[in-house]
Amino acid sequence: FTALLEMLRDWVKTLPLTGEDHTVKAASTVTGGTFRITFIQFSKANARPDEDHPTNCAVGQCTDGLLSGDLQELMGDIDWHEANYQRQWTYIHDALQDVADNTFLPANSPPHRKHVVVIIADGGLTDIDGDACSAGNPCGQCPWGCDRNWQPTYPGMLDNAQQELRQENVIVFGVVMRRFTQHTYQDDYAELRLKPLVTDPKDDHFMNLQLDEIPSQL
Repeated sequence: FTALLEMLRDWVKTLPLTGEDHTVKAASTVTGGTFRITFIQFSKANARPDEDHPTNCAVGQCTDGLLSGDLQELMGDIDWHEANYQRQWTYIHDALQDVADNTFLPANSPPHRKHVVVIIADGGLTDIDGDACSAGNPCGQCPWGCDRNWQPTYPGMLDNAQQELRQENVIVFGVVMRRFTQHTYQDDYAELRLKPLVTDPKDDHFMNLQLDEIPSQL
């Protein structure tokens, strides 16, 4: 997790940013070839927005879950995520809903700018149908432990978030981050669960990469 964040820190420093802080929101007038970014963490079931990203940010400190072209704010975001690793499963519905309701809300992001989400995961998302344990099998059958968080409402919540992102013209990319050159069962499982969330055509919006390949491919 920390290695990924430090890679993203270095990557952001190479980008042509707009220079706008997160309070600019939809008033941004910058066009063409520049970036505004925010970082949203996902993993925990039923996470609050203040568990997915820093909130109540002063100008220059972090992004507040909004798009920012200010390098200092983006570095503040990465610092926060390094200090607030969720360490719980791999749920994404609350984070995607926050992005739909907050990050790309028309009041926060103008229609003249492209809207893009890049989901980076190193494990299989559990929102759609849980795992073997949450589906009712004995917990002892799950070598990774028993996940008692899953609820039958989660697939609908994920569908709702995806629909809102489509309405906001958000293009969704997916990246499975793998540890080794060879693909493992875990990598293939992560791809199976993540690929349905990306924009069509799926193969054009999805990559399975080693960590050190991500900066050049993003």
